[in-house]
Parts: sequence; structure tokens; C-alpha cells
Amino acid sequence: MTARGIDLKSLTRKSKKGDWSFFKDKPTSRSDRRRIINEAWVLPRPRKTKYKGGFPLHFEKKIIRRMGLTPNDLILHPFGGAAEYGLRFDIRRETRPDIQCDAHFLPVRDRALDGVILDPPYDDALAETLYDTAKLRPLKYSQFVREAVRVLKPGGMLVVYHYVTTPRVDGTDLIRRVFLETRAWHRLRSVKIHRKHGVNSTVQGRLMEEAKA
Repeated sequence: MTARGIDLKSLTRKSKKGDWSFFKDKPTSRSDRRRIINEAWVLPRPRKTKYKGGFPLHFEKKIIRRMGLTPNDLILHPFGGAAEYGLRFDIRRETRPDIQCDAHFLPVRDRALDGVILDPPYDDALAETLYDTAKLRPLKYSQFVREAVRVLKPGGMLVVYHYVTTPRVDGTDLIRRVFLETRAWHRLRSVKIHRKHGVNSTVQGRLMEEAKA
């Protein structure tokens, strides 16, 4: 089975039991850990789909570039909704995801992906109001974040998009914060980019080019 030109069978795993050895990977250098880039973006225009809870116009293109990736890399949206790029997983069939599944238990093998973008419902009340999913699966932040890190390759990139500032993620280094303003009377968004421990020379090279630009 393929989706968006990607062989899904090559990414999936048979068992839910994951390999947590990535926590033993050596982190990047101390100087790299200290260098956290901070940015502020203003993206006031909604996308044409006007999907409730969707990203603002141009956000995905910009954040993928900041991740040091391209739309052709293996990028996963566990809360897929109406994402434009990458693989879309979602618990709701109505969104027509590439795979219908629970973000707390991703059917993806360990260390398979270049990037993961997490845009979860911000709490169970919103999950119920906007998507009617709270009864299907109450949100457990630590669990779906851990799953996202598990499926990333060493040096892979994790984005957490939320309306509150989120904590550091085990097994990663925080490399960039983006403070995002959207439309009037909407809450600011906190966007954090984390790099999984390990080395990915391709992503590292792109990040260096992005920093020089």
C-alpha cells in the first residue's frame, strides 16, 4: 500500500512493542545544546480549506524548511487532519487519512522517519468540541510524544505545535522556538523544534544552510 508515493508497508511494524534504546544515544555537543534559535512569525491568513484547528496559510512550508527537511522527506502528522505535506495519520475516518490510527500507538517501525509534526487537540475539552474524539482516546501528552520520538531516525526532527509552551522532550535537543501570531483574538501558538539524539548529516547540512540564509 502506498500513500503520496511512499511505500507504507516499508514503514509499518508488526508489534506495538517499541525499541526505547534511543534514550541511550549520545546527545549532540554541549555547544549545540546551548544554541536555541528564537523567532516570531505572523501568519494571519487561514488556509482555503478552513479546516477547524488547521495550520495557518504557509505554515507547513516554512516549518518544514526550518526542520532542515523538504516535502519529499518522510514526514508524519500523527494528528493528520488536513495537513498538506507528508503522511497523514488520524483517529478520525472523516479526515480521510493515509492510515486511520491512534497517535498514542503508531503503526510505524522504530527509527523510520525524518520528521514528525505534532499538532494535537490542546486538551480533552477541545478534542470533544471540535473533533468528537475525547471519548475515543483521552489525550496523554507524554505517551504520544514518546511515540513520535521512537519512530524518528537518529538526528530526525520533531515539531510540537501548541497554545501553551511545552516541556523539553526526552531523547532530543531543543534547537528552535517559534512564537506564532495568527488572526486577531486568537491565542498565540508555541512551536518548538527538537532534534533527536544522533547524527543525520543530510539534515544537519540543511540546517546549517538555513542558519546562514
